[in-house]
Amino acid sequence: MISFTTDDFGNGHMRARSALARRIRDLPPLDDFLIIDDEPSDAKWLVSSLKLACGHAVQVRHARSLGTALDAIKSAQPNLIFLDDRISPVDSALTSVPFIRRAGYGGPIVIVSGAMTRQRAVELLRTGAAAILHKDDIESARVAELLLAIFGPKSPR
Repeated sequence: MISFTTDDFGNGHMRARSALARRIRDLPPLDDFLIIDDEPSDAKWLVSSLKLACGHAVQVRHARSLGTALDAIKSAQPNLIFLDDRISPVDSALTSVPFIRRAGYGGPIVIVSGAMTRQRAVELLRTGAAAILHKDDIESARVAELLLAIFGPKSPR
């Protein structure tokens, strides 16, 4: 049964999303993203989430292989790369990150994975990943939180 005195009918959730949207506007311009993922349907979820979080004018490029991604990086440096942890047939994020760095990209890389252990996450972060995003968590609010964590003002420690 719905209680009109205790249920906020999703207003709390909507207030939190609105606060995220306001904070995203304060970030430096984020207008070019590169998704490296061999599965187009997975990339589409991320494209939709990025456009909802950053606006529909952002450019989101998609590369289905590491070779295509390296060409895309050389043609224009993205603000952020989303890298699938497993790119068939044999590439993985651990082996791909060094190639991406040698191609001249020095920005943040977010590893996207459907199955992540703590040990693997630690390895990937040591390799230079800025963050890990589980495929089950791909939605605009989570993407906005990641962008704020990566590009927002750093809190003093």
